[in-house]
Amino acid sequence: MQEKKQSTNLGQNISKGKSDWNFNDIAENFEEHITRSVPMYKDAHNLVCELSDFFITRDTAIVDFGSSSGNLVRSISERHQNIEDLKFLLIDESEDMIEFSRRSLTYKNFSAEHKYEFFCGNIIEVELPKSSTFLSMFTMQFVPPSIRQDIMDRIYSSLEWGGGFFFFEKTNSADARFQDLMTQNYQDFKIGNGLSLEEINAKQNSLRGVLK
Repeated sequence: MQEKKQSTNLGQNISKGKSDWNFNDIAENFEEHITRSVPMYKDAHNLVCELSDFFITRDTAIVDFGSSSGNLVRSISERHQNIEDLKFLLIDESEDMIEFSRRSLTYKNFSAEHKYEFFCGNIIEVELPKSSTFLSMFTMQFVPPSIRQDIMDRIYSSLEWGGGFFFFEKTNSADARFQDLMTQNYQDFKIGNGLSLEEINAKQNSLRGVLK
């Protein structure tokens, strides 16, 4: 009889086991969780939305790699309701996230002139359209390093001339001292947003071997 993997609360009604982080069964609470966990998450979304003004034109494609809940696509679509024939391609490996974003975007119908396509799987497996705007928000850190360059090459090839690639990631500091400072500061940020030390440690344990 296979032993059931023990899960621990990570906050916002999300439970995962050690080395077990994934994006299934968390769509409803994802935005609240990541806002508490990632510094300037909403600021990053607002910045991308504002800068998209300089890249999005009529009859173009916007691709979101690691689209999660579809929140960023929703914000961009709302901002550009006046532009016709926009096509959005949302790529995510989590079926739950894809279904959540599908319901959120297609049912609310921000613009009758905007089209939303969804692909559940790895970006390597999908044919990318020519795109004026490519989004990757804290996604590459979950991709095996062995295929990251291939993905970057595919993104570059899909961009139209003068297109924009919005790329946000967690990084390591240049030396051990500053890495220690930033790690402690990051923990303070989470505590300030209401996460307990137990929830923070549980999240770190769930990311072991998953966050690269």
